[in-house]
Formats: sequence, C-alpha cells, structure tokens
Amino acid sequence: FDSKRAVQQLRACGVLETIRISAAGYPSRWTYPDFFSRYRVLLKKSDMTLADKKLVCKNLLETLIKEPDMFQFGKTKIFFRAGQVAYLEKLRADRFRSACIRIQKTVRGWLQRVRFLKIRKTAITLQRYGRGFMARRHADFLRQTRAALICQKQLRMVRDRRAFLRVRRAAVTIQAFTRGMFTRRIFKEFLLHHKAMIIQRCVRGWLQRRKFQRSRAAAITLQCAFRCVRAKRRVQQLKVEARSAQHLKKLNSGMENKIVQLQRKMDDKSKEQRFQNEQLLQVNSSLGGEVKLLQKKLQEVSSLQQGGGGQLASLHDELQRLREELQEAHALRGKLQEEHANEKQGLTQWVEELQKENSLLKSEKEEMNQKILKLTRSSAGQTLTHCCNV
Repeated sequence: FDSKRAVQQLRACGVLETIRISAAGYPSRWTYPDFFSRYRVLLKKSDMTLADKKLVCKNLLETLIKEPDMFQFGKTKIFFRAGQVAYLEKLRADRFRSACIRIQKTVRGWLQRVRFLKIRKTAITLQRYGRGFMARRHADFLRQTRAALICQKQLRMVRDRRAFLRVRRAAVTIQAFTRGMFTRRIFKEFLLHHKAMIIQRCVRGWLQRRKFQRSRAAAITLQCAFRCVRAKRRVQQLKVEARSAQHLKKLNSGMENKIVQLQRKMDDKSKEQRFQNEQLLQVNSSLGGEVKLLQKKLQEVSSLQQGGGGQLASLHDELQRLREELQEAHALRGKLQEEHANEKQGLTQWVEELQKENSLLKSEKEEMNQKILKLTRSSAGQTLTHCCNV
C-alpha cells in the first residue's frame, strides 16, 4: 500500500476526523458487570463485601485513576478516555504477575523446605549412628581401662597388705618383749617398796582422819552459834508479825461489828419507812373518804340555793382545806421516800466499802497466817537439824 495515498483517502473519507473526535471523547465503554468480572482482581478484600457492583466499580476507579475527567459513569456503562483501558490492563497484568510470583515463591519455598527437612533428617540419622558408634567405642575403651585399673588396684593392694602384715608382726613382737621387760622391772620395784607403801598409807590415813574430825567439830560449833543468833532474830520478827496480825484481827472484828450495826440501822430505817407508808396510806384513805362525803354534801346543798348559802361556803372552805392537807401529805410522803432512798443508797455504798476493806483485811490476815506457819515450820526444822548435828 501507498501510505500517503491511504492517508489522503482516509482524510477525504473523514475517517481521521472521526478518529480525532472519538479520541477527544470517551471511546472505550464497559458495562458494570463486565468491568467488575474483569478487574475485580484489583479490588481489596474490604470492597468485595459490598453487594452493589456499581458502587464497587466507582470506588475502584476513584482509587486507581486519580484524574476524574478520564472516566465517566453512566446508568449501565462506564466510559473511558483513550489510554485508560490500557492502563487498567497494565495494572491487571501487574497484579497477575505479582500473584504468580507469590505463588511460585510459596511453592518453591515449600519444595525447598521439604528438601531441607529430608536433608536434615538424613543428617540427623547419620549423626545419630555416628555418635552411637563413637559412644560404643568409648564405652569399650572405658571398660577396658576400668578393668586394667581394677587389676592394678588389687595387685598393689595384695603387695602392700603383705608388707604391712610383715611389718606389724615384727612391731608386735618387739612391743611384747619390751613391755614384758618393763613389767617385770616394775613388779620387782613394787615388791621392794610394798611394805613402805603400806606403812605410809596407814599413817597418812590416820592424820587425815584426825584433821577432818577437828575441822568438823569447829564447823559444828560455828554453825550452832550462827543458827542460835538467826533463830533469835527470827523469833523477834515472828513476835512483831504476830502483834500486827492481832491488830488486823481487832480491826477485822471492829469492821464486822460496824457492818452488823449498819445492817441493823438499815433494817430499822426500812421498818420506819414501812410504818410511815402505812400511816400515809391510812391518812390518804381517810382523807379520800372525807372528800367523797363532802362532795356528796356539796351535791345535796347545791339544790338548796336560797336558804343555805352560808353552809355551802363553809363546806367549800372545808373541802379546800382537806385538799391542801392531802397535797401536803403527798409532798411529805415523796420527801420521806426520797430521803429514805438517799440514806439507803449511802448506807449501801458504805457497806460495800466496808465489805471490800474486810475482804482485803481477811486476805492480808490469811497471808500473814501462812507466813507465820511457814516461819514456824522452818524454825522447827532448823532446830531439829541443829539438835541432830549436835
């Protein structure tokens, strides 16, 4: 073909102008399902969860193509400018190429791991057999060495034992002869000095016995004098303690008498209180009866309004006087009860204090009696021991 002629014909037919117009517009067109099925390899895992394919395609194009005028979205198709489909195909081919490389890498790694595991297993087996062979050979060497050491040890032991027994027999023989000689010599000297030793023993024993008797007599004399002085001092102390004990007994008896007197006073006061209460009850009952009678008379007289005016006033006065006497009797009764309660409380407190003092005195008295008994027993024992020693 003639290129110039072909270009002139294309220009004359308007093909070049059509191509230019098409290039200036959106020559490439894809439906949403076709675009999704072809370029879904470029999607992320989070975008695959969306159910709307149109929205997925829009998100993918906005992510891959940064210039928004290079594509347009229609109702059923997507329009691309020239070169954009080639760019998407390049991205798709790159994604497939990287996926293939990753698959190849994984498969080759797996094959190399399998090969390495086989080689390692073989090497471990060879090492195990080699180490076992070396260990067995070393064990045989150790057994042979141990057997040689045991033989050497037994041989040396027998040789040294024989030499030791020979030397020991010679030493025992020399010691026996030497000890016999020294023993015979000592026995001869003992026979020579035996009588002198008997005489010296008897004299020394007699001297020691006489010395011991003198020292014992002097010690007994000193002990007697010292014990007499100590017994006299102890007797004086016991007398003083006995006097103090008698004083405590007197105090104790005085306190008991006071407690009895106070109890009698309390009984007398209680009797007086009972008698006063009975009198007050009698007075109250009599005053109550008189009040009731006066009330009845007042009711009778109230009917007489004209002729009995002076008698009514006198009855009112008498009723008021009786009421005042009743109030005074009640006040006197309350005062007497309060005084009796205060006096009773004071007496009870005093009795409690006296009982506490009495208990303390009794405890002190018991302690003093125990001390006196202990001292009398100890002094009696000392006197008995002294008499026995004398």
